[in-house]
Amino acid sequence: MSVAFHQTPALQSLINRVLLQITCVLVLMLSSNAMGQTQEKKKEPVISSPKITAADGQQLQLLYYKWEKVPETPVVILLHMQRSNHLVWKNGFGDQLARAGYAVIAMDFRKHSGSTTPGTSGGKDTSELTKNDYINMATLDMEALKKFIYDEHQAKNLNMTKLAIVAPEMSAPIA
Repeated sequence: MSVAFHQTPALQSLINRVLLQITCVLVLMLSSNAMGQTQEKKKEPVISSPKITAADGQQLQLLYYKWEKVPETPVVILLHMQRSNHLVWKNGFGDQLARAGYAVIAMDFRKHSGSTTPGTSGGKDTSELTKNDYINMATLDMEALKKFIYDEHQAKNLNMTKLAIVAPEMSAPIA
């Protein structure tokens, strides 16, 4: 016997939120050993909002919780959902991860919130996302983020070999 089931947008949104919460809990559970090592730090992380530049000149906004000169700090990358931005992680899961001793990096993809596009009015590109934008997110934006993480690894502010990515919804295939 088969039953037809139609998902409404509200139900799909609820399913996405539950899956995101489950993913976040799994990230914390799977890296509990790393948390135990990093919780020994008594100082607070430095929180900054740097911008990185993709190869095509796109400026990408970050939210970065950094443990300065603690080279074994594991890092978690938090990517946002469609019609959202990096601030969805602030005052919530991003803060919890940072307090647990992780370096946390949340990034705005191109055409989202704090990211700016050269040659557009005020730097903000409000046009709809295109297939090309998604390709550039997966290649150029992620490459710029990879370079940022590498530079921070070299500066001994995190350990890129202990890395996790939380990428719900539209950001999962990009990651």
